[in-house]
Amino acid sequence: MRLPGWTSPLLALCLAASAPSASGAGEQSPGPPSDPGPRPGITQSAAPDASRSSEKSETAAPSEGAARPRMPAPGEPPSRESICLAVQSAAAANELPIEFFTRLIWQESRFDPRAVSRKGAQGVAQFMPKTAIWRGLADPFDPIQALPQSAAFLRELRAQFGNLGLAAAAYNAGPGRVQAWLAGHASLPGETRAYVMAITGHSAETWRAGEPREAAPLPALPCTRVAKLFTPSRPTAPAQPNPPAWGVQLAGNWSEARALASYDSLRQQYPAILGARQPLLIHSKIAGRGPAVWTRIRIGADTRESAEKLCSNLKSAGGSCIVLRN
Repeated sequence: MRLPGWTSPLLALCLAASAPSASGAGEQSPGPPSDPGPRPGITQSAAPDASRSSEKSETAAPSEGAARPRMPAPGEPPSRESICLAVQSAAAANELPIEFFTRLIWQESRFDPRAVSRKGAQGVAQFMPKTAIWRGLADPFDPIQALPQSAAFLRELRAQFGNLGLAAAAYNAGPGRVQAWLAGHASLPGETRAYVMAITGHSAETWRAGEPREAAPLPALPCTRVAKLFTPSRPTAPAQPNPPAWGVQLAGNWSEARALASYDSLRQQYPAILGARQPLLIHSKIAGRGPAVWTRIRIGADTRESAEKLCSNLKSAGGSCIVLRN
């Protein structure tokens, strides 16, 4: 099953020339079943049982028609081609849209197989060590092993919660936290809300109401464009080619996830003005703050007049904004 409207030929683009990848691997990761509660960077999941172990071994294998990645020789780092084929293969084997799975891995690790979060999540799929053991993952730093396990886990979450958006939320915040949120006993973290929005283009509340009827206008995200591997430098965000000339600035933060969470909150507060608009992320360094990067959230506009009109409408509704040239 594919998200409506997501029809880009990702695998063909996957083998094209790559552009610089983005940085700031997320702190989200699937956490061990023994975790007592959701914590930043750790995702809970139900304790394994015999039936799930059987399913896990079956879903990790590529389907008959899926492209099979070439296994690198011992000691040989996997190529971009093999990782992109592994993404396609794992998604196909677990009936996930390739674009969805690509975006989720992008949010987790920026496609860096060496990524280690501050909480200890490891590899391209950001598995916690205990979770890697539970899922039978010998080496979470090997993307050819980790990607099928990540996709299999997402398939289980999708079956549990009913759709891809809630599966992504559970992968980030933990199944227990999402269950409590659905039951009205807990809130959903802002970082998780931003995570779901970035991956699916729809808010967590939209997914809670059911499968969205319309596709979100998300830009294509080819695999190798975000999988420039084994380089020490990782910029903070995917390239956004040809941004509009003007922008309406709405939020900003040192954390990209928190900036997106602020925008998601504004979208819910002013749905008639912002509900259908996708944010433009502007990253810049601030003098005296070293390598730290500030993320600004803007709504793009082709002309100053249209930007001024949008900002005026928002101010009239009680919001705040400023019009700037991009």
